[in-house]
Amino acid sequence: MSKRESTFYLVDLFLAIYKIKKYTRAFSSAEALMYDELHWDAVMRELQIVGETISALQKQKILDDQYRKIVDFRNVITHAYFGIDKSVVWDVVINKLPKSKFWMTTIISLLIIAPLAAGLPHRRHRHLLCP
Repeated sequence: MSKRESTFYLVDLFLAIYKIKKYTRAFSSAEALMYDELHWDAVMRELQIVGETISALQKQKILDDQYRKIVDFRNVITHAYFGIDKSVVWDVVINKLPKSKFWMTTIISLLIIAPLAAGLPHRRHRHLLCP
């Protein structure tokens, strides 16, 4: 099976975060979100996708272990569904995801923009993100 191109994972990541923001913008609390089954389930699914994409980028040696908490959170919401703390989910959605713009911009710059500007295929610069 061929390895999926890292740039596709970045698209998945952007879309998942965009959808989470879209799905949650009308809610003012964790309780309100949790009691809306459709939106709660959609947010949970997109959070799983965020974790999956980070895991895939780690396996491709593009990201290091500093992003492991995101993958661990994905594992919790996937395997301990009935034990999910709504306030933790709300904290991730409201406080943690907005901070993701910085590291996603860094990833895109190193994987796509810088190599293209230098006239190089972006895969040659994966080592810049890992120690």
